[in-house]
This record gives sequence, C-alpha cells and structure tokens, in this order.
Amino acid sequence: MSDRHTALALALTMVATRALSADEPAAPTAEDRACSAVQTAVAAQFRLQADDPLHPRWYCELRPLRDTSDYIVIVLRTTDTTMHVGAAGTGWYAVKRADYSVYEMIHPAVYQSPDARDLVPVPRNSNAAP
Repeated sequence: MSDRHTALALALTMVATRALSADEPAAPTAEDRACSAVQTAVAAQFRLQADDPLHPRWYCELRPLRDTSDYIVIVLRTTDTTMHVGAAGTGWYAVKRADYSVYEMIHPAVYQSPDARDLVPVPRNSNAAP
C-alpha cells in the first residue's frame, strides 16, 4: 500500500471515528438536569402530562447571577406564540444544586442571588394544588 493510500485510509478512519462518537449522547449537565427538574415540577403543579396537547412547549434560559453556588436560576419560557406572557408555569425558578429541588422566585432580582424569603417550593408530585 502506498503512502497516499495509507494516509487516505487513516483520514477515513478518523472521520468515521468522529462520526460515531458524535452520535453518542452527551452526559446531561447540571443545567440540563435543573431545566428538566423545573419542567417536571411545573407540569406536575399544573397537572399537565408531556403528551397533553395543552402542555406548553417550554424552554429554559439560564440566568447567571453574582452568587450561584447554591442555586441554578432558570427562566422558564414558552415557544407557543398563542399563549400570553404569563402563561402557565412560565417565570423565574431557582433549582437547588444539592438536590435539584425547585423553587419559584417571587421577586426575582436579575443581578442578585436568590433570597430564601422570596423562594416558594414547587412540589414534585402530581398531587400539588393548581
């Protein structure tokens, strides 16, 4: 085999290896788990199921604050343009890093860390009051 063929075979092997490894799912980050925790808790609070046509199409925005050592702050938004700004469940949430418990932020301050006095726990179970 010539050097040219060897180089081509090596290049194809590297491309194939990268393509295969790109298909492997990445491990969820702390932010991914926090977003999922918020969506699950809010869906349970409003008694929504993932396959429910009334279930809003939510997405998370991360909000970096000065001190986020205890919480990951997430703003839950909806992509549904027919829903008004205060759509069910949209708003500011703090997710405790230690156990991924979810808290609604009553008076969110964009550049301050969450204040425990302004955090309302969001129950994780489906028996939560709407």
